[in-house]
Amino acid sequence: ADLYSTLNQVLDFMPKIRELAVKHECFEQTGSHFRWKQQAVYEAVKSLLMVNQRQNIHRMIVRAFKQHKIANDDIDVKGGDVHRLLGRHCALAQDWAGAFEQYMKAGDRAKATFNFNEASKMYEEAIDFQAKMTEQPPLRSRMIPTINLGTCLRELARYKEAEAVLTRCLNEAQSEFSDITLDEHLYVRALTALAALYQAQSKYEAARKLYEKAVPIARNIQESKSSLWLAGNIAGYAETLRKSGDLPQAESHHREALEIRTRAVQEKSCTELELAVSYTQLGCTLAGMRQYEDAYEQHHRALALRYRYLDFSHGLVSESLNYCAESLCALGRGGEGIPLALHAVEIRKLIFGTSHPAYAHALSVLASCYHAVGRSFDARDCLEKCLEICEVAFQKNHANIIPNLMNYGNVLRSTGDLVKARIVYQRAITIHQLNFKRGQQASQLEKCKTELEDLSRKIELLESSASSATNNLSHAPLKVPFAPPDIEDRGTPVIVFTDIGRDVDDELALVVMSSLRRMHLLNPIAVITTLCPEENRAHLARG
Repeated sequence: ADLYSTLNQVLDFMPKIRELAVKHECFEQTGSHFRWKQQAVYEAVKSLLMVNQRQNIHRMIVRAFKQHKIANDDIDVKGGDVHRLLGRHCALAQDWAGAFEQYMKAGDRAKATFNFNEASKMYEEAIDFQAKMTEQPPLRSRMIPTINLGTCLRELARYKEAEAVLTRCLNEAQSEFSDITLDEHLYVRALTALAALYQAQSKYEAARKLYEKAVPIARNIQESKSSLWLAGNIAGYAETLRKSGDLPQAESHHREALEIRTRAVQEKSCTELELAVSYTQLGCTLAGMRQYEDAYEQHHRALALRYRYLDFSHGLVSESLNYCAESLCALGRGGEGIPLALHAVEIRKLIFGTSHPAYAHALSVLASCYHAVGRSFDARDCLEKCLEICEVAFQKNHANIIPNLMNYGNVLRSTGDLVKARIVYQRAITIHQLNFKRGQQASQLEKCKTELEDLSRKIELLESSASSATNNLSHAPLKVPFAPPDIEDRGTPVIVFTDIGRDVDDELALVVMSSLRRMHLLNPIAVITTLCPEENRAHLARG
């Protein structure tokens, strides 16, 4: 009786039940007792009540975060970003705007740490939640996550998906804006995002046209002479110029971008870490112009800044380590570059995985350093891994493969495989002609042709020598499985046999031999270790 009285008078529950029974005929009444007529209706109502209750719980969680002003960036959540967790609560509470905001923040955070796979998933989720909003958001809000998604797909070398996303985004921007209402800042962002993708696909002419549209607009709308946004657009255009072979113009634009960033640092609108971007890009341009000392100086500056402000395992630190090693190798200091390149390989392996072009580039630089100190077979192994990654990651006949092929051909020549080296250089020339117009990257093409002619001449000489030798023999011609090593004038060839590890004199002999090699007095062809354990001694000899 007390329960009935409470339900009837205090909570007004029983009158509502009677009202539902009359209106919807969903209850059977026996005296003061009510029961559901159909089990299915009961289950459906129960499910709706549970859903509503669950939404209320998630709204309470979201409200708690907002009311207590919890610093999301300071919270370490096991298994993911706190923004992603809060975004999930917003989604379950059907707060689509809140879910969109939190997933965008999670994507930005993942992108900043080079976790492009996670970032792309977050942006995709954000776009899905945005589509569920009752009021259609403005074009700017729709385009920003789409541009960010396209950028992440580009970094993951998912070029076809990125091109579809960014092309659709640019078309939407052009169709929705009239000349009067054009959001120029957003339009520039869409143009440069697609241009950067074209550059990554080695479509340099298409990229250049987009940048030539975007950069003048950026200059006109940006009044500040220390705008990092303007510097980024100018530098992006300069990178396209560099990769298409217009190095003097690229240098000019990179120096302009560096001046803008320097002013921004002086005005304290950013940290000096921002300068490392320009140092790196300018260093790459100077290296292309064969100004290796200046290039190394720029890369070393970038490394010093990044090492000061970032963790040693950060992706940008690995980039600077990689370019410093490459510059040292170009200066004939490959031995000094090896430890830097090894660190770069390990960091990129950890961050990007073993199937990403960034990891392949680090392997290529390590191979160059190995080759510079005479470890040609180690270099060959690195380059074969590098090319295997590039063949999968890049589209067929991509321009980025050319330097790796040139390195591979050079290493094959040193190991004596002249025929295969010639095939590799022929492919490099074919890819160059498919990607560049006449005069673009002319030095690269000229080097490939020179190497090809030299290899062809040496192979013909070897074949004619073998032919004349077999004519003097009465038995069948002897098949030579591979050509002899191409020993150039690098000193007296020598093969060393050693039982290194027993006495100090063996280590001393290798140190002296290394100095004589740098003086071009000796040319070590091989070091052979003897006495058990030979394999361990071999590892010791290799350092």
